[in-house]
Amino acid sequence: MPGHAGDASSLACMVFSWDDSRRAFTDAAEWFVRTAARVGDRWNRFELAVHTTDLATALGVPSDVPATAAAQALHVVADLAVAAGLAGPLLLAATGRPGLPAGFSVL
Repeated sequence: MPGHAGDASSLACMVFSWDDSRRAFTDAAEWFVRTAARVGDRWNRFELAVHTTDLATALGVPSDVPATAAAQALHVVADLAVAAGLAGPLLLAATGRPGLPAGFSVL
C-alpha cells in the first residue's frame, strides 16, 4: 500500500548515519543496563505482569493480575520512579490527583 510506513518508498526516505544508529543503540543499551541493575531478577515478573495486562486490555477482559505478581510489578515501578526522581508525580496520580504529565513513564 503506497505511503504505508513499511513500504520501500517510505523506508528509502529514512536516512540515518552510522553515528546516529550507533548512538541510538548505545543509549538503548545503557538504559537497559541501568534498569536491569535497579530491578535485578524482578524484571521478567514485571514484564509478564505488564504484558498480561496489555493483552487483557486488548481482549476487553478484566486485567486481574494475581496479587503476588501485581505487588512485585508495582514494587518495580516504585523503585524506578524513586531512582528517576519521579515519585511525586506517580504518588499524585495513584491517589487520584490530576493526571500525569504527557508522556510520563518510569521506564
